[in-house]
Amino acid sequence: MERYCFLYNPASNRQRSYRRFKAIESIVEESWSGSTVLTSKKRGDLQSLAREAAASHRVVVACGGDGTVREVASGLMNTGAALGVIPLGSGNDFAKMVKLPGDLEKALAILKKRRTVFIDVGRCNRHYFFNTLGIGFDGMTSYHAGRLQQWRGAMRYILAALKTNLKMDPVEITAEFNSHRIDRKIMMLTAANGRVEGGSFVVAPEAEPDDGLLDIVMIDPISKWILPLLLPLFLTGRQSMLGSVHTYRTDEIRISLERPMMIHADGEMLPLDNAREIHIEIMPGAMQVVAGPDY
Repeated sequence: MERYCFLYNPASNRQRSYRRFKAIESIVEESWSGSTVLTSKKRGDLQSLAREAAASHRVVVACGGDGTVREVASGLMNTGAALGVIPLGSGNDFAKMVKLPGDLEKALAILKKRRTVFIDVGRCNRHYFFNTLGIGFDGMTSYHAGRLQQWRGAMRYILAALKTNLKMDPVEITAEFNSHRIDRKIMMLTAANGRVEGGSFVVAPEAEPDDGLLDIVMIDPISKWILPLLLPLFLTGRQSMLGSVHTYRTDEIRISLERPMMIHADGEMLPLDNAREIHIEIMPGAMQVVAGPDY
């Protein structure tokens, strides 16, 4: 049970990660005795591969971006195996959350030390998320970002946000949490376990992935002409300066939507196209993760 299993998604970062993965494969074959390297064949493979790998490996390593991490981590839920990550994606938000470097050699060295921590896991209508979940503007931006693969990093999400700004209309919601009820129109609601999404957007500057709470960020309707000017505030985590941005902390929230909205979990669209009743909760310490030394 000391062995590692490395899982790779060829679609991660639109296959730009392939050269780095081959380097990982070579290193593992040479100096990681008894470890295994597996490649997914089709979308959805990684979750089942991770669950199978957990039966015979102590650490299952997601080699890819945030979508890969979410699939692998979902497969490891309730197995007892730890999640390792080699960040090969565009944003690598989860890796930032647990203080893992982008440098390949450094990431592998951290894996070998196998210092693990327990982090919280979010759940939305039975779907897991590990960093952030977004409804409305956030969800639609992730949708458009997934179709702008020719761009990388923050620029990809900035362009996606600008495109969303032209199409997105506010939605009326009812949110119930902490014995409170809020009825209002919003542009966006994000449930954050980590601080950063989209590679560089500090959506929840105070969020901690091991405090048993979610940071709920709501944004009131804003003029389409003003919103692009506010993006730099989210890049620096200073959006609290705006009266239209509200942050709450809770372990559970129930949301009723006026109409169904796009919803993303860790940048991946959830199959909740017709859902108008959303239940989001946090599961404290539900995932064991190999973390960086600064975590």
